[in-house]
Amino acid sequence: MRILLKFLSLIACALCTVPTFADTPRPVITIAAQEMPDLLKAGADLPYNKLMELLLDGAPADLTITIYPGQRGVMQWVRQESQCLFGNITLPGGKRIPHSVLSEEEFSNLILAGPFNRIAVHMFALHEIPPTDARTIGAQLVAVDTIAHTDTSLYAPALRRLKYAKVPSTLEAFRLLEQGRVQMVLAYGIDAALALDKLKIAADVRYDPSAPILEFEENLACWKSPETEALVTHVQKRISNTRKSGALARHFPQIPGDRP
Repeated sequence: MRILLKFLSLIACALCTVPTFADTPRPVITIAAQEMPDLLKAGADLPYNKLMELLLDGAPADLTITIYPGQRGVMQWVRQESQCLFGNITLPGGKRIPHSVLSEEEFSNLILAGPFNRIAVHMFALHEIPPTDARTIGAQLVAVDTIAHTDTSLYAPALRRLKYAKVPSTLEAFRLLEQGRVQMVLAYGIDAALALDKLKIAADVRYDPSAPILEFEENLACWKSPETEALVTHVQKRISNTRKSGALARHFPQIPGDRP
C-alpha cells in the first residue's frame, strides 16, 4: 500500500509540472508608425489612431506601438529596431516603390497585411475639373504642399516643369486657391478632404477621381517571422471583415463631393 501511494504521489507531482497553454508567454511585437497631420499622432483621437486600434484589436501578441514624428518611425523599422510599420506605402498590388529605402532583397523579406487604404495625388480646381497633363496646364500656377511635391517630383517627372507655389500644408494650398492666387492645387486626396472640411469653397472644388496622378497603397508591413506572420494573418482578416461591414471606410476622410 505504501508503494502504491508513493507511486500515485509521483504521478500527481509529474502532472503538476506539465506546462499548460495558459502558462505559455505571448510574443511581444514592436510596431512603429509615422505621425500624419490630422490623421495620426501619439495620444490623439484622430482617424488613423482609431483605425490602428480597429485593425490590431484581438492581436495574437502583446503589442508595443510607438508613433514617431517625421521619418523616425520609418527609419526605426528599416533598421529592424521595430518589427512592423503601420502605414507602409507600396505601389498597387503590394509592389516595391522605386527609390525605396529598402533594397529589393530587403523588400522580399517583408510580409504585408492590406491594403487597408489606397491614397492618390490629384489635381484640384474651382468649378471645373482641371487638366492633369503638363502641356495643357501650361503656365498656370499650382499650389502644392511639401509631401505631394516631393512625391510628384520623384514619380511623375513630366509634371516637374509646372509652375508651383510650394507651401507647408495642403490647407495652405487650398487657401491660396480660395483667395484666387493660384489656379490649381496638387494634393493627396485624403489631405484634400481634411483641408476642405475647414474651408467654404469645398462645394465648388472639382477633380477627376478616375485620373490620379499618383496612386499608392497603405498597409501593415512586417519583417518576416513566425510571430509577425500570425499578426499579419490576423490583421488581414480584420481588414477583410471591417471592409465588408463598412466599419473600415468610416475611418477615411472623404472629399465632400465623394461622400455618399
